[in-house]
Amino acid sequence: MSYTLKSPDLLWKSDDTPESTAHGDIYYPAGEGIAAAQHVFLTPNRIPDKWQSHSGPFTIGELGFGTGLNFFLTLKEWHECPDKKATWLHFISCEKHPLKPEDIEKALLCYPELSDLTSLFLSKLTEPLAGVQRIPFHDLSASLTLLYGDAAETLAKLDQRSVVDAWYLDGFAPGKNPEMWASELISLMSSLSAPGATFGTFTAAGHVRRSFEESGFEVTKFKGFAGKRESICGKLSSEQAMHKKSNPLPRSAALIGGGLAAACLAESLTRRGIEVHILEKQSEIALGASGNPAGILLPYITLSPTIPSRFYLKAFQYALNSYPEELLNRKPILHFPSTQRLEKLLKKFDQTELSKNIAHVVTPSFIKEQFQIESPSSAFLYPNGAWVRPREICNHLTQSSSLKNHIAVNTEALSFTRENEQWHVFDSDQSEIISTDILILTNAYDCQQFDQSSWLPVEPVRGQLIRTKEQPFSKDLSAILCYDGYCLPADNGFHTLGATYDHHNLTAKPLESDTQTILKRIQQWCPEFRFESATFARVAFRTTTYDRFPLLGKVPDFERAKERAEIEYINNLYVATGFGSRGLISCPLAAEILSAEICGEVLPVDEDIYRALQPERYMKRCIERDSWSS
Repeated sequence: MSYTLKSPDLLWKSDDTPESTAHGDIYYPAGEGIAAAQHVFLTPNRIPDKWQSHSGPFTIGELGFGTGLNFFLTLKEWHECPDKKATWLHFISCEKHPLKPEDIEKALLCYPELSDLTSLFLSKLTEPLAGVQRIPFHDLSASLTLLYGDAAETLAKLDQRSVVDAWYLDGFAPGKNPEMWASELISLMSSLSAPGATFGTFTAAGHVRRSFEESGFEVTKFKGFAGKRESICGKLSSEQAMHKKSNPLPRSAALIGGGLAAACLAESLTRRGIEVHILEKQSEIALGASGNPAGILLPYITLSPTIPSRFYLKAFQYALNSYPEELLNRKPILHFPSTQRLEKLLKKFDQTELSKNIAHVVTPSFIKEQFQIESPSSAFLYPNGAWVRPREICNHLTQSSSLKNHIAVNTEALSFTRENEQWHVFDSDQSEIISTDILILTNAYDCQQFDQSSWLPVEPVRGQLIRTKEQPFSKDLSAILCYDGYCLPADNGFHTLGATYDHHNLTAKPLESDTQTILKRIQQWCPEFRFESATFARVAFRTTTYDRFPLLGKVPDFERAKERAEIEYINNLYVATGFGSRGLISCPLAAEILSAEICGEVLPVDEDIYRALQPERYMKRCIERDSWSS
């Protein structure tokens, strides 16, 4: 298995129309791509008319992203559609051979009416990581979910919930790309379709039409585009639709805890029209680990793709696309091999086949030439790294009036019960704080204080960071330095250095011994960086899990599992915790995952990643071992 997919070889025709050399077919008619897309896909699917009457999110599924032309046209229509009732556009597209950004740009130069959206897309486009990859367009109330890989395989791995309202089938011609038109694939489309779902496609091949009819669609022929005699479209039959159920969105959600996980979730759920309340026991939000003055966006990579490395790499790219550009301090990251794992990875890094846009190995001479840093070691270079101020991120995410008015500080939730389909949350006097449809625990390791979640395998890990005044040898630092600690470029004359990682230490005050450790660690990798003292020190406690992977999803009933050795869930109780040292990169994508689960949407990650994040994994471990101590 590889992290990324390879781009196709293209043949550029004299009119700058791209043709796939593998399939011997063009992506769209020369100069008529927009007209063709409108005729074959948007009009048969009654877009944008459907948006005027459809309540809630609207989902379009596409087979064959290609140059993205169908997406850009649809996004343009969405942006310009007046008085639409639909609240959000989810566009899901399969692509086995993703085009290079420069090829997309070249292919769409002849469509200036799409240039703004094309440029926006290209600014967000990341390396094509195999599987599910989401690109947010929050300002347009839209998101693009790319399924990189074979269409049948990627669709089969989606959670089988009824989500897609309209389909675009834009693969190469059936005779040249038969896999894209297989009956099994069309049956998968049916299983993923919402009641009343429609489709449009340029082909009218008999076996394709029959496959749609066998899968429950009522098929209609219509006049083809530009001399093509016929094309087909269709709608999921009433009989097939009877078996589909759409779950209503919850009206309200309460989050216990007000750190970064809560801020990301609150923003994500609010975008979906859910009324969100944040209950924070301290005087302000983001005063715990999310209150650190600075933090790094750093991916986690292993030699071959694993569930954690795939999750964190996708989360890293999603975070860079989600956080406001004005709050991102973009700097390349030099990551020195401070562990045995990193030493081994450094030696074999070429085997990952990752693009240099994600990471590559650089030598001491390169580091000296590019960054004016003397180092005895080679390092990983992440060209697209960044650092942020976490509290700024939290405040930005919760700045909307609908959220600001629903943040209750100095409010400590100590218990909750469920009655009449509602969660009722109480304080120390057993006075009710709030009642809500959905309850989400985002209060780090304090989630263990509740009866329903006391078993969750989390623990606090102490971390101390410091700030020190810039020196002549450090003031021009132009990269983020990472090792068994980190050093950020000077910010208003001061560097932030961190951080210790201490289990079983609950000392809340900064320790001088930790300060000296932090000051000395950097010298192993950058000997000239001899800072003598700190001007500021801060201690915060991260929350980690037994396997150092977040807990995200429904909370299972521990006592029932213990009695019956089977897993049942507590209705509408969720948890998002255990982000450890990687919360800054993982919280935005984690929020989208949990929001998608709650709202019945297509997940923004692969199914195996989603399952691995679920709290039930610990309970399964307990059942297998017949051991119930956390």
